[in-house]
Amino acid sequence: MIVVNEQVLSDVNKNFIIPPKPQILNDLELLASAQEPSLSDAAEIIAKDVAIASAILKIVNSPAYGLVRSVSDIKQAIMFLGWNGIEALIPALKLKQMFLQKTCCISLERFWDNASEIANVNMIVGQRVKNKIPVEYLNQ
Repeated sequence: MIVVNEQVLSDVNKNFIIPPKPQILNDLELLASAQEPSLSDAAEIIAKDVAIASAILKIVNSPAYGLVRSVSDIKQAIMFLGWNGIEALIPALKLKQMFLQKTCCISLERFWDNASEIANVNMIVGQRVKNKIPVEYLNQ
């Protein structure tokens, strides 16, 4: 939980700014809105942002995914993640990148831990109840 005291409020009023939406998110949104979005095109967009591309490779090669061999090509990593993975990871990675702890007045370490824990719980719950929801409700 983030404790808001007078110092935090003062820092927020003086120094806190919301950065503009990153271009990579705009480009991916535009691509996703196409009738048949291409994962190969998404990989090309993501490859332009070296920090995001390397973070995705690190995530895909982590023990959480349990791959037999490591992936070194961003296109392979994107194909493995699919659109759902891209839409979940890229905004989170850019957001984390934009709020550097050195310049932020609020300690974000626990914030990111909470966000990750909530995302993991939601994923587990979604996987467990997905088969119990009638198909007609999923298509709405």
